[in-house]
Amino acid sequence: MMSSDDSDIDERSKGGRYTDDGSYSDGRLDIAHKRRDDRRAEEMQMKSAAGKRIRDLEEKVIEMEETNRKLRAEIQTVKKSTNRSTKTAIRNDNAWTCEEGNLADKVTAFCKEYLFPRYKFLKEGWMDYDPENESSFCFFVGNKMTEMYANMRIRTIGAQFESEWDRVYVPTIALKYTHMRCNLGNDIRTQYFGK
Repeated sequence: MMSSDDSDIDERSKGGRYTDDGSYSDGRLDIAHKRRDDRRAEEMQMKSAAGKRIRDLEEKVIEMEETNRKLRAEIQTVKKSTNRSTKTAIRNDNAWTCEEGNLADKVTAFCKEYLFPRYKFLKEGWMDYDPENESSFCFFVGNKMTEMYANMRIRTIGAQFESEWDRVYVPTIALKYTHMRCNLGNDIRTQYFGK
């Protein structure tokens, strides 16, 4: 007759085995561990895919916000007259950020200190964006601004520069030139005709 200890040994010998750490496993536990590990791996893949998807969506949101800001500025430009009299009006119409406002201040100083004393009249097509052409006005302005304001990060190529050129540089230079020419005309009139 078999004792209860013998029956345990007999049962163990049928389907189980001892593991390296000395514990007994009948195989069902290994299957459960494998299923658990497979579920964890699948969850990790899903989290990784979800994280990538979230990053992609965040990038799209940033891109759409930039597009939205550009379209709002364009709508404001169309709604209002083309005659801009102040930098504040240009700032509002083009929805400048703080950084772009600072850039406009530098462009204004650049016009006053460098451009206008050397170039009283700008060539036809000066507003065109062509940073690859070394004889273009935007290439010239980008390089000279980089030289003059070495401590400030000024972009001279790329989509960001194109956006800044259309929304900040061109309106600011046009406004400053208008004001400086008007001031020069007033000074000449005062000089020759008196007050």
